[in-house]
Amino acid sequence: MRKHLSKTKIIFLILFSVILIVSITWGIHHHMMFGKYENITFDYSVPGAKISYKDNLTFSVSKTRYLDFGGNLGIVDAENGRYLIVWPSLFKDNTYGFMMSDAEQTYNFLIDLKGNLLNKDDFPYSVQLIYDNNKIHAIYLLEQFSQWSKAAEKEDRSFFETDNL
Repeated sequence: MRKHLSKTKIIFLILFSVILIVSITWGIHHHMMFGKYENITFDYSVPGAKISYKDNLTFSVSKTRYLDFGGNLGIVDAENGRYLIVWPSLFKDNTYGFMMSDAEQTYNFLIDLKGNLLNKDDFPYSVQLIYDNNKIHAIYLLEQFSQWSKAAEKEDRSFFETDNL
């Protein structure tokens, strides 16, 4: 009887330890990937996100739910229908998505930090030309992301202050 009780305790301790390790890992991941951006991004009016505005752009931090390792950062140029989505990564380079719409459809492109199209083979030449004609917008949003990242690293809340006073 005593051995059975010990096995139960051991199983319980192992399960508890696994849950604790996963929770701590998630907390570290969340803090390292999104914490610095959340610290300088103000508005809670969008459920599940924090947003701020600067120069007609909307900057957003899509919060992750508990034990969800997803989430993203976004910069929206609504006036021009252009969007940059950043999926931060703890162990490799970030993944960048550039979205844009025309009268007929929405295009989703994977790009690198320099604005080069990564998933070229996924598109016919005509769609590649559409991206090429809008690459300047992608590069502009990537530059804005770089500035936001630098401000977040320095915890510089004044990055958005001019629009939030």
